[in-house]
Amino acid sequence: EGGAGLSARIDTIELVFSEPMDNTAGSVAFADDVATVDGIAWVDGATLRVDVSGLAYETSYTLTLDGFVDRTGNPLDGEPTLGDGALDFATGVDEDGPRVTDADPSEGQLDVDTARVETITVLFDEDMDTSVGAGELSIDGEDGPVALPASWADAREVRFDVAGRLLTGREHHLALVGFTDVAGNALDGEPFLGDGALDF
Repeated sequence: EGGAGLSARIDTIELVFSEPMDNTAGSVAFADDVATVDGIAWVDGATLRVDVSGLAYETSYTLTLDGFVDRTGNPLDGEPTLGDGALDFATGVDEDGPRVTDADPSEGQLDVDTARVETITVLFDEDMDTSVGAGELSIDGEDGPVALPASWADAREVRFDVAGRLLTGREHHLALVGFTDVAGNALDGEPFLGDGALDF
């Protein structure tokens, strides 16, 4: 309650009640539909996990709790901790590095038909600064790397022209260099790529 400066990447909120609850009752929702509750699940009799999405940076949120009762039917008293009976919190400025969410060819793919691949596509989890960033393609046993300019389909999808450049039976390594989101945060290449480059 009252948390501030939180990351907009939060995808789970955990509510802990003071006693076991009726796990068949109660619902949660964001006021004004400014974000989305994707689902709820009871971790145990007194702990509720709320899956959320659509949070934005520098935004205040109110998560309303309706219809919750304990196992004897007593309604939730939201005043002691929540004050107004709802969970209020705010996200801070964007200090999170953008992440790759998908790629084609995919990270670690072993069956790439290099003769048919003309474009490498990389997707990000947030809007990127499309004025910066480039690819550097290295191929096992070849001189390099070769610089590949970025071609943006939109603010979250970048493409690299590799027509005629890929070689059958070789390891390929596409380093993503200089990419930042619109807030200037550098790419966090670890979650999807591991080493900050696309390997196939």
